[in-house]
Amino acid sequence: MEADEMVPDIIAWGMSVFLIAIGALCRKYPDLIAGYNTMSADKKKNVDGKGLGKHMGNAMGWTAIACLVCFYLLKLLDADEKVQFLVPYNGVLILCLVIASIKAKKYDHNR
Repeated sequence: MEADEMVPDIIAWGMSVFLIAIGALCRKYPDLIAGYNTMSADKKKNVDGKGLGKHMGNAMGWTAIACLVCFYLLKLLDADEKVQFLVPYNGVLILCLVIASIKAKKYDHNR
């Protein structure tokens, strides 16, 4: 495998490692989660911040794995290089994060 052929793999793995790092930071510091950090102190009292952080951290990890699987599946199917990046890192990423955001509502006990 030539160096030019490895570049897409390196970028895909780099993006996935980046997503996992963001997930680890969200797990440790829930205030990094959009929406949670802008809540008033009264509303934060009714949110399970630790559970929310864990949920978003896990969601980012699973999203990274889903993006890598999709990337390599498209590569195996010999899809165009642009498609190999656009589908996983736009379509799959957005879909996974929308689902994670919807499921995150169970940690919010505010009315």
